[in-house]
Amino acid sequence: MTTNSSLAELVRLAALPASAADAVEIIGADPVFPTRYKIAAPGAAVIAATGIAAAELWAMKTGKRQHVRVNARAAAAALR
Repeated sequence: MTTNSSLAELVRLAALPASAADAVEIIGADPVFPTRYKIAAPGAAVIAATGIAAAELWAMKTGKRQHVRVNARAAAAALR
């Protein structure tokens, strides 16, 4: 599963608008660590989905949209 498809599935499960994922930029990709487990893509997708949820709350409060940017390398390090 790719980062984008993982993110789309998380957005769907959270019942957020599918268009919310359009404001997401994920920089970087696996491999990050010398291991057979590729954690950057799913980690970045989860962090991005959390950012989308926060951005949706912000939009409800202020009416302003935010852009979500996640560095896949930093996401993998956060999961380590």
